Amino acid sequence: MGKQKREPKSFKIKSGFVYSKADEMSGQDAMLQKIYDAVSHPIDADTVYMYSKNYEKIFGKPLKETDRKSRFMKITNVQTGKSVYRTFRGVSSGVLSSDTIYMDSDGRNILEGFNEDLANKNTDVQVPLAFKKAGWLSYYWHTSNTMVRITFRLGIVSFLLGLVSLVVGIIPFIKVVK
Repeated sequence: MGKQKREPKSFKIKSGFVYSKADEMSGQDAMLQKIYDAVSHPIDADTVYMYSKNYEKIFGKPLKETDRKSRFMKITNVQTGKSVYRTFRGVSSGVLSSDTIYMDSDGRNILEGFNEDLANKNTDVQVPLAFKKAGWLSYYWHTSNTMVRITFRLGIVSFLLGLVSLVVGIIPFIKVVK
């Protein structure tokens, strides 16, 4: 049996998400809490936050039964064909609704298409997205984190050059049988 094709689902893409105690505070305490949250819990640019049950709906396996490598995914806007690679992180339904995903603003702009009017706003634009599991090689090759991507690609190229050098170095020691 072949793989069952999953239908794309429309999601609201949010950025600037803050899960903070500051929402319950006021005045200077709220401001200090927001500063603390920004410093102690930076947003991971390679992560997409979604309601935990969405993972099971998309991939057919509960999130709690997966490891980190199983959470690498390619997210594609089916209308534009543009995609990003992200790691899935589950959150409770009290934090995000099941039809909302949260990611960094760069990923949001890629998937929604950059719109200067929407750049700093969390509008409720529904975007049809397709999700596909990605292997670690594909994930690190295409990640939006420039330092990780460059380091990974240089490591792969260095490894291949090392293999070529090893073969070239061994060739003189091999006797050719006539």
